[in-house]
Amino acid sequence: MNQFNYAYCLGHQPSVGVSEILSNHKVEEYSISKDGKSLYTNTLLDIQKLGSVRYVLKYINTTKTIGDAINFICDEISSSEDKKRRIGVIVPLQFHSQVLQDLKKVVKHVSLVKSEFDYTFGHWKSTKNWYVINKHGNSVLLWKVHAVFDQQFWAEMDVKLPYSDMRRGIINLKLARTLGTFSTKDICWDPFCGLGRVVAANLDKKKEWYASDIDNLTKEVIRNVVQAKFLFASRKHTEIGDTFKSVFVCNAEHFNNIEKTVDLARTSIVTEGFLGKNFNSQPTLKDINEQMRNLSKMWSNVLQQAQVYRIPELVFCLPYYHLPKNIDKLAEHLLYEIDGNDIIPQFQNELANKFGYVADKIDNTKSFLLYSRPNSFVGHCIVKLTLI
Repeated sequence: MNQFNYAYCLGHQPSVGVSEILSNHKVEEYSISKDGKSLYTNTLLDIQKLGSVRYVLKYINTTKTIGDAINFICDEISSSEDKKRRIGVIVPLQFHSQVLQDLKKVVKHVSLVKSEFDYTFGHWKSTKNWYVINKHGNSVLLWKVHAVFDQQFWAEMDVKLPYSDMRRGIINLKLARTLGTFSTKDICWDPFCGLGRVVAANLDKKKEWYASDIDNLTKEVIRNVVQAKFLFASRKHTEIGDTFKSVFVCNAEHFNNIEKTVDLARTSIVTEGFLGKNFNSQPTLKDINEQMRNLSKMWSNVLQQAQVYRIPELVFCLPYYHLPKNIDKLAEHLLYEIDGNDIIPQFQNELANKFGYVADKIDNTKSFLLYSRPNSFVGHCIVKLTLI
């Protein structure tokens, strides 16, 4: 018997989706599937506010057989006023013939998908009524697709933002949205804003956004944010107020006169940060050590300033590296740790202790969360620090 009412199908890196969902304090009891790709809970969240959940299912019924589940769907359709509507069913391939034969008796158009992980926004766009039939021990669980993350909207925003320079290491807009989820504050500042993608991706989630960068990218940031605001306004049920307050030139290591612009004691820093050199080939150990030293020094300066101005929390990214193939053995290093084939920064923990912050267990048991794209040499190590 199913004990949860909702199932969240997670994105290509499920651990990010789990952490994002659990960062919402409304979620208390939950369970994660054996393959780690789904999270079950009784809490319904608005997945359009998230960045790493594909869709959410609502529990309908438990039956003894696949046939019983099909009959339940047929009865529900037969009792509907609109019997000519389209429906879709996600069910294992071996049951497609049976499902199609029975459902065609009560509905004209039936779409079938063999797996929950083959289901996309395109399926939802063409057919809004989708059922999911899956085996659970000796029982069969019947679900209905409740909501699907609007992947098309974010793909369009990615294309339509006027400024995009891949040499700077552009952050994925959905990951940028996830960073916004991890912040608990309504006022946010991105001091490494680059072209403003973190701000653009979260305009609808915060009351105030401020952006700055050591480079003068004011024109580019404003145009990107204005375009994002226009795209948000074109969505149904999405209201965007005057959330973007200002962009300015600033060295993030020195908060000179920032307090005149931003109320720092009420502000969360939310940023991709600076990931160092954008490697086009696999970095060497020498490269990695140099990057880690530089980043440790930079974040030491940032956290020192954050402590002075009592910034309550920081959500940011550090680079992590896939172990170079030409290195057979690596000694543990003060600046990073080795986890399997990954070299993960750890200097942030010492800096947090030094400057009065604590590293949140953002990945349940770990104080970091890893995100990377396929075939990339450098990934995002997401960190959240909270003022003690």
